Amino acid sequence: MKKIFLILLSVIVVIATPSAVFANAVDRSFYSSNDIIYYDPNACPIGGVAGINSTTIEGNDNLEKILRYFTGKGLSLAAAAGIAGNLKQESGFNPAIIQGGAIAPDNYIPVNSVGFGLAQWTFTSRQQPLVDLSRSRNIKITDLGLQLDYIWQELTTGYKESTLTRLNEEKTDPARAAWIFHKYYEGSADSEAAVRSGRGVPAAAIYEKYRSTIQDGAGIADLGSAASTPENAYSDVSNNVACNPDSAGTVNGSGDTSGASSVTSDGFAVYNQFDPRWADTKIKRDTGEYTTYATSGCGPASMAMIINLLTGKAVDMQKLAQQSSDLGIITNGGGYNNLSQKIAPLYGLRSTSIPLDSVRISAALRNGSAIHIVGRGGSPFTTGGHFVMLRGITSSGKWLVGDSNGLKGVANSNNTNGFDPQAILVYATAAYELTK
Repeated sequence: MKKIFLILLSVIVVIATPSAVFANAVDRSFYSSNDIIYYDPNACPIGGVAGINSTTIEGNDNLEKILRYFTGKGLSLAAAAGIAGNLKQESGFNPAIIQGGAIAPDNYIPVNSVGFGLAQWTFTSRQQPLVDLSRSRNIKITDLGLQLDYIWQELTTGYKESTLTRLNEEKTDPARAAWIFHKYYEGSADSEAAVRSGRGVPAAAIYEKYRSTIQDGAGIADLGSAASTPENAYSDVSNNVACNPDSAGTVNGSGDTSGASSVTSDGFAVYNQFDPRWADTKIKRDTGEYTTYATSGCGPASMAMIINLLTGKAVDMQKLAQQSSDLGIITNGGGYNNLSQKIAPLYGLRSTSIPLDSVRISAALRNGSAIHIVGRGGSPFTTGGHFVMLRGITSSGKWLVGDSNGLKGVANSNNTNGFDPQAILVYATAAYELTK
């Protein structure tokens, strides 16, 4: 009798205990069905944690997240719907799908000639950069945000730039946007009529469904040194401030961190241009009009990080905005490349123009200098142009950055593995060494 009871108890335990795979599936389904937009058990960590560079996207399902991602980048809803119409046809919005219908595990390595992911990347020439991006960020290759960032990376570099230019001009016709994305990004031999039917019709339906709830992006323009779009809502930045493990302020990696938006795991103070405490603070352009930190303030915001790093003192962002106005360092296109040379003396610092040379810059970083660097293109820069600062160098020669560009900037600043110097220099246009 005792033996029978133990057998029955074992059966009950086995039935009541789902496998890890099944439990994970149930959890994901639960989060989705209960309107939990974003879940990460390792969110807001203190210290380095895998996945710190993951992109957080607003939306109730993958389709809405895709639309909000691309409108957040500045595209119109029509253009975003055109992209979505293609991704629906390619993958059904599932970033883990393999050509033929199988679902890839998180550690999957794409196979040449076998489509994978949102856009069904098929050949090694386009699969390998996705693998590299996944590894550089320590994020699973099936992550939706990672794959959207990869699409954006392709759209903003190399021959794909022609696709983005055309999409940026499409404001009202999702079917035409679907054709543009298919012709210049997907690249099959299908006729325009076939694409408009198979991808344009779904794109139009998506557009109609969301046109009352998702606004057009602000457009993608040549903004000089400004962040290309306000892609990170103030509320997101506020959440990050609340998440700051050192919000009271201490004397550590960057000195007094009490005024910063957040502090990295290694004690660096991040001044975020979208921080609600100063995002809308006016900065006068040299043409007489006004802009704000959120719109064109990456130059002064990145200088705030340099000032804090080298002097150890908290930076008054309202005062810095007034100083920037008085100095005339912001123009219609953004900030002047040499703006550090005008701000630096006000804080007892020296700014010197230096060549875009990895050996020269690495030596400066090892000597304790900070670098103010501007560029246009891939991360940590933006397509419109963006200032970041280099705050240090790792033992392996990678560069640590301070980036003011919203949540993406927080992630870049928290990347303690560092950026490969050539990955930064390929997009850089000017650099300045800051010293005491």
